[in-house]
Amino acid sequence: QREKIESAEFVTEEEDVAYQLAKGRFIDLATTVKGEKILEDMFRTPVALAASESLTSAADDTQESKDVNNEMTGNNDDNSNNINNSDDNIDTIQTPTDPRLIKHAITSLQSLLLYAMQIGIKGPTEMQNKLVRHLFRPGDAPQEESGTWIPEWNGEAIRRFKFFRETELGKDVLAALIWKRTAQGARDLMVELGVWGRHEDTALLRSGFPIRFLEEEERVSKEAENNTHDPDRILGLRKDLRNFKVYTIDGDSTLDIDDGISVEVLKSSDDKSNDTTDPDNSQRRYRYWIHIADVDRWAPRGSPLLKAAERRGTSLYLATSTLCMFPPNMSSGVMSLESYDDKHALSLGVELN
Repeated sequence: QREKIESAEFVTEEEDVAYQLAKGRFIDLATTVKGEKILEDMFRTPVALAASESLTSAADDTQESKDVNNEMTGNNDDNSNNINNSDDNIDTIQTPTDPRLIKHAITSLQSLLLYAMQIGIKGPTEMQNKLVRHLFRPGDAPQEESGTWIPEWNGEAIRRFKFFRETELGKDVLAALIWKRTAQGARDLMVELGVWGRHEDTALLRSGFPIRFLEEEERVSKEAENNTHDPDRILGLRKDLRNFKVYTIDGDSTLDIDDGISVEVLKSSDDKSNDTTDPDNSQRRYRYWIHIADVDRWAPRGSPLLKAAERRGTSLYLATSTLCMFPPNMSSGVMSLESYDDKHALSLGVELN
């Protein structure tokens, strides 16, 4: 099947009905874009055709075994579950262009991924529900029926999906594959397919924390980045503090530098530059400045960009990666207090005694 897939000519993405339906449907179900791409590519037409032939072949083998068993036991019940006795079923399997079939396949794969995330979770249902209680929102609509196609796969849909934890379709997939019907089995399958790494952070996936930004969130961040409107400058609230030498405590690899400090020397009115009576400058006063990146300049209250940040609530610093509250072009760009570049900040001057 691999040779058949590699030699097949892909139709364009726009013409590929299955791929278009699957595109973007696996956001936050894998921790890498590569994993999402593998899942989406399962619905590219040549792959789907080859997979359908594999399923048909597997069904043939299964039926041959049943036929042999029936001959040995004398069981010739015509009502047995014989997939090959139905031309309609065969046509459905071999035609991956039926939107209903494609949607059901995508929903089943999502359910399988969700089931794999439950690895290591034990205890009664009530205890398991506590682990996702933070995903509940007052006024939530009741859970959709199993297998229901969600028209728009956005942040709200992902949150509800992980809160309600519908895994029955995923278990059905494992049964059809004659695969171990456990969360461990589902996880092993994802690793074998290359969708997940061997040490995939299933706790992060299960938590509902948004792992990457949606296309709409990236779009509004681009708009905010190019926005030249600054109400604080218009109101005369901006002050030029570029003469200060500002220090940060971030490492060389830090991209989102969001705060810094500086020191301003305040001389007394009678302080003379050549005064030798105060060699240790004990009569001088110091003002300590704390500078914090002015997020409100780019993401004012009520803005779409701020709503994208509120969906996360914080930046998440992990051992192998960082999940920022704002898209990279903001958190590591205009909002970052980088050296030798004019930046907007909220600054506070403090005198200590």
